[in-house]
Amino acid sequence: MKQRKTNPKHEYEATLAYYKTTVWEYVRDVSLSGVQLGVALIAWSRLYRAQQDWLDSLSDDERAKALHTELDLLEIRPRWLVQDESVTPELLATVASHRLGTRKPKPLQGAIEEAHELIRAARDYLKALPKQNYPLTMDVECHFPGSVSFDDILKRSGKHNSFPLLQTVQKKRNNGRLTPKALEKALTRYGDRLLGESQQEILEAVKDKKISGKLLEEIRWQRFRDHFKG
Repeated sequence: MKQRKTNPKHEYEATLAYYKTTVWEYVRDVSLSGVQLGVALIAWSRLYRAQQDWLDSLSDDERAKALHTELDLLEIRPRWLVQDESVTPELLATVASHRLGTRKPKPLQGAIEEAHELIRAARDYLKALPKQNYPLTMDVECHFPGSVSFDDILKRSGKHNSFPLLQTVQKKRNNGRLTPKALEKALTRYGDRLLGESQQEILEAVKDKKISGKLLEEIRWQRFRDHFKG
């Protein structure tokens, strides 16, 4: 893909606007996990690098002044769920069962099987959580190499208080929901800019109906960048 020549400060301002409006607006009051956390952290790392590139382009005096007045990005870094000894699979399964609810009593055998399944799901969920916070300097893309299905992307689109994995270009169109056609179009448009292996990755994503978190965040950024007016 051909890289546009940009001013470091303008690139930082664009990246900050991207992060604030497409990520932080949705995740400021929640703790994330899974692919949502991966996409949010990759976006934050993009912002962090852009800020560092801008600061590196300044003179010593300008840098000192900027460090004194500029936003501390740690204040808007996504939060995530970590393993907690006080949260057991049994406790999590109990809370989940109350939230799921039931309209009619279940036979004893069915209730036991359902409870067993909830505990197993809770145990797998807790096991997948990180044991501690991620360091600032970690390679985010190596920690979140997994993929997300098109169904999951569409499910979170336009949903109240849900972090959209891929934002719509026109918020009012289709009630802010991303359609399957619009999702595939976003990928193919992005793929048209690429060559070789990168383009092949897009073609495979469209065929398999799933995409890596890293590639998804790159498409999110380019969609925002193409329409940024700052």
